[in-house]
Amino acid sequence: MAIRLDKTISSEITQLIDKIRETAAKTSAGKYTQTFLHFHRVVLENLGIQTDILDTLWTTAGLPDNWNTTRVNTRQYDISLKNYQDFWDVPHPVLGQSLLCTCDQYLAKTRYYDQDKNPPILHRKEQLISPTDPRYRIFQRLTQQEEDAGLLTDLRKVGKREPWLERLQTTGYQIVDHKLVRP
Repeated sequence: MAIRLDKTISSEITQLIDKIRETAAKTSAGKYTQTFLHFHRVVLENLGIQTDILDTLWTTAGLPDNWNTTRVNTRQYDISLKNYQDFWDVPHPVLGQSLLCTCDQYLAKTRYYDQDKNPPILHRKEQLISPTDPRYRIFQRLTQQEEDAGLLTDLRKVGKREPWLERLQTTGYQIVDHKLVRP
């Protein structure tokens, strides 16, 4: 579903994107690539970034629950909000919904994944939070175990639930309490 944004809202989101970009340069929290900055919303809140406009946009789009991660484009005025279901509790949470806001087009698009038979899942959760977060070590340990076991060699093949579960099964691994084990 697409939603037209008025110029005022688009301008406010553009200013927020600038603030996130500026603040991101001063923190070790989050994941940085050439094109995107990725954060859990807790990081933004801890950095003092007001997310009210994003919350309003999410609600206006009629999306359930709430967003918990964001991806900010470093080259354009685009921001994605995503809801990974049970982010803190599930080792590889499923992407439930997303909202992509493209400010220069005054447009926001929603996408629902929670009805997909093979939805995207999240690997390397620790990269989205602060290294000072107590959960960071738990998430990072799981990622390290998965890397050591060779499970993350080609994330394109295991970025969705079914291929990931198949890889675990064929290698004889299970994940219990954010720990990789062989039964």
